[in-house]
Amino acid sequence: VEIKREINRPINDQFEHVLKVQYNSYFQEYLNIYENLIKTIKTHLDSHELLDGKDIGTLSFIGQLIILKRSFETKGDMNNIIICDYLLLLTQKYSAFKDLPIDIILRHVSEKIKLYHEAYEQSVPMNNLLNEISKNELDKILQKHKENPTTNSKLETLIRLVKKHAIDETKGLILVPTTFYAKSICDYLSDQPELKNIVKPTWIVGQNSADHSLTINDQQAKLRQFGEGECNVLIATG
Repeated sequence: VEIKREINRPINDQFEHVLKVQYNSYFQEYLNIYENLIKTIKTHLDSHELLDGKDIGTLSFIGQLIILKRSFETKGDMNNIIICDYLLLLTQKYSAFKDLPIDIILRHVSEKIKLYHEAYEQSVPMNNLLNEISKNELDKILQKHKENPTTNSKLETLIRLVKKHAIDETKGLILVPTTFYAKSICDYLSDQPELKNIVKPTWIVGQNSADHSLTINDQQAKLRQFGEGECNVLIATG
């Protein structure tokens, strides 16, 4: 990023961290509903016992799902392929629940499932069934979350730190593990009323990113905005 003027080095460097991430009681309630949805869909899968003993969302769980899907593809087993796809859509972002706003993840997963369902030109009973089950449960959690939001001490700390340091012409860089995190954190900061008129966030990822992508022109535009001060917080993958 080309900065138009020299920025003085900080003289009061500090390291701050969350000792242990804490959530309110609603978080586990909603997570249980989500896990039960995955378990319900898993019961429709042939050889689902191969997933038993593997924690939902872990690399071993997702890896086994991919192996099963390839096996069903060689057999031309459409129903089991669809079941694997739904399980993958529901579990690939599962680990993000501990870090990101739960409603942002749910809306992302809901949209992915909607697009997957609509991609089939012909009606497939298994696809219709799993789409309906998923939609009902995800909508239920989103409605519950709207009435009783979850809390996440890591996100609360992030807001506190951003407010604390967003003074004068200060700029901030937030490094995250994936492109999905980058877009989600940017949306989250943009939606916070207490940060309005204080924080102008933007995000940047590569043009071949799986979840969200930006063209080279988009990337250059965002870097220019950050360099010239139009945005003061840049979220990027580390």
